[in-house]
Amino acid sequence: MKCAVFSNSNGAMQGGGVINIMGIASALADLNAVDFFAPQILDQQQVKALFPHFGQLPVIRQEPQWIEAPLIGEFQRAVYDTRYDTIIVQSPYVPRFTFSNQAYVVCEFPFQRKITWKDRRRLNSYKAIIAISEFTAHWIKHRWGVEASLLYPPVVPITPKEKKPYILGVGRFVG
Repeated sequence: MKCAVFSNSNGAMQGGGVINIMGIASALADLNAVDFFAPQILDQQQVKALFPHFGQLPVIRQEPQWIEAPLIGEFQRAVYDTRYDTIIVQSPYVPRFTFSNQAYVVCEFPFQRKITWKDRRRLNSYKAIIAISEFTAHWIKHRWGVEASLLYPPVVPITPKEKKPYILGVGRFVG
């Protein structure tokens, strides 16, 4: 089976969304041919170094124009999707229209507060909307008016450390 994963991740930094979509792509790549598209061109070796805990990694495609293209290209991109058996689109907004019969949207949180009738038609072109938590599923229902299936993000097991009193500060710095 041939799959395409369209990520909204800008770069291969290990943020939660990147880990989630790469985990999905890697799980699919264990048994299928997977092309991974992102708005920023990613280096296959860099991705492999960042995600050593995932098994087979997808093929990183260098066609970022398929992610963010003008509205005039939406029909062309929908036709392009038919080259694949399964399409997965990661997006916090209602994604573009697709002609794929096996298309899914993965949403970490729906940023788009209200949707139009055109957005509803776009959502209806997908087989399912996938939320990463019950919290996200609630907000997808509230903002987009559709039920979402749940698929929790992958968790990478860690080796427990010796117990000591720690002060932990958590943050994210992006340059």
